[in-house]
Amino acid sequence: MNCKKLYTLFLCFSILSFPLLAQEKYSKVKIQLTSPAIKKFAFENLNLDHFTYEGNAMLVVLNSEELNRLRQSHYAFEVIVDDVVQHSLDVNRNIIPGITNRAAMQGDGSQKIANIIQTPAGFGTGGSLRLGAAVGNPGYFTYAEMTTIMQNLETANPTLVKRFSIGNSAAGTPIYGVKISDNVTVDENEPEVLFTGLQHAREAIAGTSMIFFMQYLVANYGNTNHVIKDLVDNREIFIIPCMNPDGYAFNYGGSSASYPTTGGGLWRKNRRNTGGGAANIGVDLNRNYSIDWSNCSGASASCGSNLQTDDTYYGPSAFSEPETQALRDFVYTRHFVNAIDQHCYGPYYSLPYGRPTLHPALNHIDSSYYKYIPALMGLYNGYRAGNSLETVQYEVAGGIKDWLLLGDIGTGTGPKGKIYGMTGEAGGGNFWAPVSEIIQLCKENCFQNLQLAYAAGDYYDMQDKDDIAVTSLTGTLHCLVRRVGQGNSPVTISLIPIQNIVSVGSPVTTTLANYFDTSTATFSYTLSGSILSGQRIKFAWKVESGGIATYDTVTKYYNPITLLSDDMEGSFATNWTATISPSGPAGWAFTTLAAFGGTHSMTESPGGNYTTSSTRTVTYKNTLNLIDATEAYLSFWVKHRAENFRDKLQVQVSTNGSTWVPVSGTTTVTEDNTTNGGTLGGQPALTGIREEWTRELFDLSAFKGNTTVSLRFQFTSDNDASGFAFELDDGFYLDNIKVIKSTVITPVAVKFVNFYGKLLTDKSVQLDWEAFTDDQHAYFEVEKSTDRNTNFISIVRISNGVSPNYRSFDYFPAAGNNYYRIKQVNKDGTISYSKTIDIVYAPGLLSIIAYPNPTKDNLFVKLINYSTNDNLTFTITDVAGRKLYEQNTVISAGTSEIKLNIKNLPPNIYVLKVANGETEIINIQKFIKQ
Repeated sequence: MNCKKLYTLFLCFSILSFPLLAQEKYSKVKIQLTSPAIKKFAFENLNLDHFTYEGNAMLVVLNSEELNRLRQSHYAFEVIVDDVVQHSLDVNRNIIPGITNRAAMQGDGSQKIANIIQTPAGFGTGGSLRLGAAVGNPGYFTYAEMTTIMQNLETANPTLVKRFSIGNSAAGTPIYGVKISDNVTVDENEPEVLFTGLQHAREAIAGTSMIFFMQYLVANYGNTNHVIKDLVDNREIFIIPCMNPDGYAFNYGGSSASYPTTGGGLWRKNRRNTGGGAANIGVDLNRNYSIDWSNCSGASASCGSNLQTDDTYYGPSAFSEPETQALRDFVYTRHFVNAIDQHCYGPYYSLPYGRPTLHPALNHIDSSYYKYIPALMGLYNGYRAGNSLETVQYEVAGGIKDWLLLGDIGTGTGPKGKIYGMTGEAGGGNFWAPVSEIIQLCKENCFQNLQLAYAAGDYYDMQDKDDIAVTSLTGTLHCLVRRVGQGNSPVTISLIPIQNIVSVGSPVTTTLANYFDTSTATFSYTLSGSILSGQRIKFAWKVESGGIATYDTVTKYYNPITLLSDDMEGSFATNWTATISPSGPAGWAFTTLAAFGGTHSMTESPGGNYTTSSTRTVTYKNTLNLIDATEAYLSFWVKHRAENFRDKLQVQVSTNGSTWVPVSGTTTVTEDNTTNGGTLGGQPALTGIREEWTRELFDLSAFKGNTTVSLRFQFTSDNDASGFAFELDDGFYLDNIKVIKSTVITPVAVKFVNFYGKLLTDKSVQLDWEAFTDDQHAYFEVEKSTDRNTNFISIVRISNGVSPNYRSFDYFPAAGNNYYRIKQVNKDGTISYSKTIDIVYAPGLLSIIAYPNPTKDNLFVKLINYSTNDNLTFTITDVAGRKLYEQNTVISAGTSEIKLNIKNLPPNIYVLKVANGETEIINIQKFIKQ
């Protein structure tokens, strides 16, 4: 269902019970780091919380007192912006709504986050009273607007959204949040994940992006691609967009004479008067948690301060503040497994520990989580990840992330457990980023939040392990699955044939007990006997666990022509030439430091970590003849550690040996994130962290028809002005590089896999199907008949779904039999059909509900208001369709409940089919046996 547009939002703050003081003046200054002493002074005396580097200079935002300390130090500095608040207002006053060039469509077709995440209709362009208040401008939501949106979401979606308050702020303002889940009023046994924002009142995007996220979940819950529905149905998601409503409201008009009520203020703390004078206002909430609270011995001033006037004042005691007490007590009542506290300025994820010098190193499981999940979350925003010292170069005491992970284990009614917490940063180097960047930043945060929500439960990475060239009509295929989520439910791996495969082995179910465990599933296959050498083979790996299915579509070729094959076990000089600029340590070479197969791989920095401002190129010595190619692919395995969005590897192709074009592959990224220091420039590249070997595929068909195609890999690193701990890292390893081509045509077709339907409580019929499409696919039509296999009519067209999951509804089923089929239409007008299914609607039959799901020993089936006496058959099959259980039961009209004893079925994903006495299927549902 789509959430309603919320245009009638009003600024309705009541008069808060804190002193109304003029906003502090903040200035942005540039400090030249001409000696280590200057940098040491800055960290120890200026209460730095966020800053950026520009060459050998540090850009920082300072309040008046801190600026005075800098002046008295006699170190050289330059004031870049005298009044940051007023500057933000001036910059944004005439901004045109929309997304800046950070989201402009460039590159060669790789997807960008601007297109992956669609703006929910209810979000519009932001708040009603806002920074840059010219008519039509986007802006940051006020807290009053946030509470109104949350209330409206609950009113419009009472089964999905429930608003709650965790308590009140220091001024008595309720701190609201929402829970989003199916059956939202019920505390189900589902993984719980927590999102919080605006502990620091000036970090505006934190709250507005949380509103975007909750609206996105609701708006996409019922669309044709049910990925979001599966997530919401199998998680309990708690979002608290503003933990510091008093401080945030103060930034919307702390002094009406000086600052318009459109936001932009730079107050950081809460607004409690801590005693001893009118100037002693506020505590830094993210220094007020109990782990390492106030323990800043040996650390810089930014760790935390005992001075009431400092921005990092940690308060008189741990949890001294109503806001942190409220969150602590709320967490005590839940079973959160992971969480993110959203901040801004960035770009990075700050991981435990805030004071790493006081704690032992993370164990293998914790370290694996904190490497893999932040890297996945940062796929499209370019964020880096590390503990406080590694990311911001100073330690933090009393932060929320450490308390989530370590604090008060076993306390409360939950009780509180170990929670994998982190803080996220966004904003492109601004506390109030230009309003033209709001939507882009919200989309980046939305993607990161979705990944965190997946990681709270059953979530798996999958890798096809076999060569792109298939040489036998029969054999085995292999899929490696790795557990990357906190759930450990049974996982079922299936091989779904799509093209030129006539039979495959049965699904495999396994359990990965420990985080980051792996398992390799093996499947037999038989190809079509009429397949020609060079024709395409296509299939999908499907991984199902905890009610969520993920897919990886794989393309291979039967006995293709191999143009290049190098397993890195021979001599580097046989196939490759390397250059490095500027001249320095040796560049590309074979190494024994890592290997996917055998003992060697190829790396750009064989001597250790790569160096700064480096361009390292390795070129294949021969040219590739694609004059007769119908299709061509480059395949290899890669693993890498590189500074995200800054240091990168490109695959480049040339048809003349001088003009090189970067090409897109399976996991390349094509963003324009230059405001966060990125260097991608809208061109596809591999970047960031992927420490496990990954199969990479590049389509070279755009270069067919050329006789002399050149191939190279080019690595570039930036000038690394910042002090980020991992700015110079291990680099890239490549193995098993292969280029193949085909000279024949492979007939294309859409592959229907599954087609299910069920009657819902509102008397509509929900239709779900899985179909794998190609570039010739135009759209689907849902067709319906009440005369079995004749007189079908089209009831809806689906042209915007996302393969392979599609969903539609029939809101007006006829009494009796309703026959449905899916018509697939290609761009050239050719068509194909799915199988036909039959859903019986007996007036008065409102729903068939199978519960609990997941279950262990028994599955209960409730038939609500079934209108006739009948003999029903309950059949349970595996996902491959094999019958494993059947029970016949005579039921009477009215509401009935049937108990199915499934104790002897092994843990797996199953399909329940309910048929009436006429053997007509009246309901189909999936369930999980634990």
